[in-house]
Amino acid sequence: MFDSKFDKEYFGGPRRFGGKQFHFHAGSEHTVNGKRHDLEMHTVHLPDQPRGGIKYAAMGIFFSVNDFNAKLTSD
Repeated sequence: MFDSKFDKEYFGGPRRFGGKQFHFHAGSEHTVNGKRHDLEMHTVHLPDQPRGGIKYAAMGIFFSVNDFNAKLTSD
């Protein structure tokens, strides 16, 4: 579940969304600054009450095997 700013700040749409499903694309479906990544995960969310023509929200997360910037520790 997450809250958005679609309701008052943008579009007059819904405020609360719940997770519905996720899926992957091996070889990203989208690019960032023209670069395609190794894997892209989409999370799909449905609003508690659709409003303002907004029925879905989706988020894309990119993964790269050799091009990463996470700072990990052994803790």
